[in-house]
Amino acid sequence: MSKKLIICHLNHELRGRSSTADARFVEKLAAKYDLDLEIGSADVRAVANDRKMSIEAAARDARYSFFAKVAKQKRCHTIFLGHHADDLVETFLINLFRGAGLIGLAAMREISMRSIEDVDLTIVRPLLGVWRDEIDRYVRKYRLKFREDASNKNLAPLRNRLRRRIIPYLEKTLGRKIRPSIWRAATIAAEEEAWIDRMAKHPDARHQRLSVEKLRGLRLRCNGASS
Repeated sequence: MSKKLIICHLNHELRGRSSTADARFVEKLAAKYDLDLEIGSADVRAVANDRKMSIEAAARDARYSFFAKVAKQKRCHTIFLGHHADDLVETFLINLFRGAGLIGLAAMREISMRSIEDVDLTIVRPLLGVWRDEIDRYVRKYRLKFREDASNKNLAPLRNRLRRRIIPYLEKTLGRKIRPSIWRAATIAAEEEAWIDRMAKHPDARHQRLSVEKLRGLRLRCNGASS
């Protein structure tokens, strides 16, 4: 089974020697477990400047582009990502603050489909129900070697401010842990969006009819209730 796995690592070229050391660490890890490895690099800062976008967005686009390239070459279109429960909570809040609807709030799912550069990918996030502190305890228990991205301590990116300042402040102010509740809301949004997708693609969906008059009535009743 392990022979079918391919480790992919993209050097973002943002942290000089540290980025290079990260790549070497991944190389040694892949060799230790006798796994295939694909390493790429991208000048993410230059991409961000050229496209007038944030470093985080440019890095994400560069990673997915790299994944799509490897998937096409290797004819392996299922990608496993390491997002965990805290990532889901932070992404939900970021999208909520930006005024996203259900699709945006359900941005992270355990299994989702995405087309990148004409390559259809199945994205799987097996750790989406596992909290970061649980992962840390597992790492300590089994004495696993890892590398910590120093930029995680930088409070300039919104995600880092949420993680280190805003969420802890809210928990202290409210006197309770809010992450599990937000995680549940994000999970429900993802499940509802997945259900809508399935219903829209159902073979009988094209034969269904909606009453415009009834829909307008629902909207008026909602407006009346809210006023």
